Formats: sequence, structure tokens, C-alpha cells
Amino acid sequence: MGKVKNKSHWDFKDPNRKSNRMKSIEMPMKKVIDERHKRYDEVIAKGGSQMAALVAAWEIVPIINKRQPTKRRSKK
Repeated sequence: MGKVKNKSHWDFKDPNRKSNRMKSIEMPMKKVIDERHKRYDEVIAKGGSQMAALVAAWEIVPIINKRQPTKRRSKK
């Protein structure tokens, strides 16, 4: 369902579909660097390419505290 066929008859997954989006793993900033190194080494050890290892490592992201919008005060 998520594959698209183009003129050269090469099938690829549509990156804009929700099911094909990157699924990131959030963790505290203290652990992010170490976990990225571990994930990179795991992919390389399994025989993956450097690009696949980098993509896997970048799936680990730090938790971001989103600031809540403040109420705007009306000027009187």
C-alpha cells in the first residue's frame, strides 16, 4: 500500500505516509551520546553500511521540554 511506482517501474516507500515516518527514541540528554554510539556499533557489527548506522544512531533524540505559550496581556 505504501509503495509508489514511477516511470522506471522502481517501487519505493512514500516518505510522506505516516507509517513510513522515522520513529525516534527519546531519552535524557545525558544518555543520548552513549546510546547513539552503541546503536552505530550494533549496526556496523551486523554488517550494515555506515549510512544505515548513522540513520539508526540519529533515531535516538533527546527529550525536549516544550515551553508552554504564555497568555498575552491585553493593553488597556
